[in-house]
Amino acid sequence: MSIRNNTPSSIGPARLAVRWLEGDSPVRAEFIVMPLWSQESPHYEVVLGETFPVGDETWRFADVDMKNADEWRVIVRRVDENEVMTPPTGRVWKSARLRPYGQLDEVQLQAVEAELGTRLPPSYRRWLEQTNGAQPEMEHHVPGRPFVFIPERPLCGVHPQHPSRDLVHAQRVHRDPWLSPDWLVIANLAGGLLLLSLRVRDMEREGIYFLPDAGLSGPIGSEGAAGRERHIVPVARSMGHLLGRITPVDVSDLPPAEIVWPGQSGHSGQEAQSPWAVRPETESPWTLQPEGQPRFTETPAAPAPLLPVGQFFGTFYPVVGSPERIHRVRLGSEVWELDNQRFILWALAHGSGAPSAGRPWTVSAVRDAAAGQLPGVDTAPLLDGLTAEGLLVEVAQEKAVEFARRHRVGARLLGLGNSAEEPWLWSIGFFEHPMVKVTRTVYNLWERAPSGESLWALCQALAAEEREADATEPDLTDPERMLTAFLQDIHQLLVASVIYLEPLP
Repeated sequence: MSIRNNTPSSIGPARLAVRWLEGDSPVRAEFIVMPLWSQESPHYEVVLGETFPVGDETWRFADVDMKNADEWRVIVRRVDENEVMTPPTGRVWKSARLRPYGQLDEVQLQAVEAELGTRLPPSYRRWLEQTNGAQPEMEHHVPGRPFVFIPERPLCGVHPQHPSRDLVHAQRVHRDPWLSPDWLVIANLAGGLLLLSLRVRDMEREGIYFLPDAGLSGPIGSEGAAGRERHIVPVARSMGHLLGRITPVDVSDLPPAEIVWPGQSGHSGQEAQSPWAVRPETESPWTLQPEGQPRFTETPAAPAPLLPVGQFFGTFYPVVGSPERIHRVRLGSEVWELDNQRFILWALAHGSGAPSAGRPWTVSAVRDAAAGQLPGVDTAPLLDGLTAEGLLVEVAQEKAVEFARRHRVGARLLGLGNSAEEPWLWSIGFFEHPMVKVTRTVYNLWERAPSGESLWALCQALAAEEREADATEPDLTDPERMLTAFLQDIHQLLVASVIYLEPLP
């Protein structure tokens, strides 16, 4: 039996209604039982999976599907003798984690209205009075909408000393060049602009809208505003309704990267640029980490991954018409010339082109992969030689920081930003042809790689910026956890030829 919010449902001997539902752990709801034989309506506060009485029967709070604070339904089932409970599978909306900046008094509100040249809609005005804007603690989104709230782009308030979160500054920079005064930009989101309608017909009922980045085109100024405003879409009927739909993006559910194989939509028709990338049997994208798996795992006995060090400089044929060839790899200031066997092992150390179901890419994995390409060859001494030369490095967990202090990341390809369809993923590749999609944290590390600093210095700097932005997630604020998570995913970036590793001078 499915019971929607604010909708009593008949279960035969009684009607059931749900007064409230909380999506935080544990998931709880208050059930109202309205029996047909009595005027009394007992209330029961029940945790998901628990039971409650309905006359002589027992019913279970079996599952939940919570899209947002205003749209949800719960599933109840009558408990029969010897029942085996089916585990809940429904989704649970989580309330937004926003940090308000403070409060505004009436004088401040009137002053900002004077600067804006308009009276603010009542509901939004009350929210601004109580919060003075708000900063997301982490990435948030409205499910099904192509934008993301990020800590660096908060909901605006009155902050003239901090333009990035000031309401008046947002109009000068983001509204006036693009839109008419019928709109108020209340946030510059990842993916576009969040707007409040100032049209007379919307002032009482309010109205929150969104203009995607793709709609910001055409001539600057009023002559292009009408065309741009045709791209505006409604999001929520009020500020309160919007806040009831915003939910944190679960970073653990996002793949850290996703390779876009040749033949897929959005990829160029050319072959992948990496000479060692092994194609999967089907040309479907694969994620680098199973959905729902934590981004950081503490596994003391985990085998040490094997990482290739050096930048591939190409294959050369020194003699015309001869099959003899050498493969050049730059390692610091030196260029190594590798024969075919040693190069195959070094190339295979970049990773496999197919999902590994969480299996770390170790010396053993490379030897297994090499068995098909170098049949009959004893690869152990060749791998030992490459390790001794510094072209391969085993990085045990306890040695990760030491490795990161002594090595830096080289970045290849172009940063393409995110998209309206998936604003939580950032693309790296060629113009209009993404090769790999990554999370914001991985993208930020890749973007900083050309600085020449060590990998450890990049993690420290990025974690410090997250802390300054009041982020609280340990995977974002602890440089060692950030490094560990990055190293868990690094082979998929290496095999896509997005990065390379090299020793510091």
